[in-house]
Amino acid sequence: MGLVLDLVAPTEGQVLLDGQDVRHTTAWKRHTAAYLDESFLIPFLTPREYLTFVGQVYGLDEATCRERLEALAPFLEPALLAERKYLRDLSAGNRQRVGLAAALLVQPRLLVLDEPFEHLDPAARRQLRQFLLDYRERSGATILFTSHNLEEVFGLARRVLVMEEGRIVRDVFAADKTRAELEAYFAMEAKNT
Repeated sequence: MGLVLDLVAPTEGQVLLDGQDVRHTTAWKRHTAAYLDESFLIPFLTPREYLTFVGQVYGLDEATCRERLEALAPFLEPALLAERKYLRDLSAGNRQRVGLAAALLVQPRLLVLDEPFEHLDPAARRQLRQFLLDYRERSGATILFTSHNLEEVFGLARRVLVMEEGRIVRDVFAADKTRAELEAYFAMEAKNT
């Protein structure tokens, strides 16, 4: 994910978005959003201040930002948007919600998420999964996400890549047969360790 977002320089090869090397252009940033971890947050801002800031960085006017935040309200919960606490003082789950909402706020064509369901309670996990499915269907966006939980993967993914030590060892389209194959693969891996 660091390579895709030009956070890490490749030792070989290149990452192309829309046919352009991410190392040589910044055009891809206008239609790409990500939330990898809490380092993406600004800890001394409130949730609303942070989300407003992200909207401004992406050139959203105040009305558009407000409209999009209203659409995200079921996931964020009104109390979180009204919260006067700084991000650093929120629970891990609420920080996760704010970071994910910031990435969704910009309505990107490419959304990159690392363990997006981590720290979320079961209700928030369901909300996020449905929100991501609806967003993908409505926008046609590509959602690239990591997870160690096959339940989450098969609840959202169309295509599954299994990686070991930075190399792709499986590249399959999500289906019931594929799920059984991957469960058997991971069971064998666990047995061998």
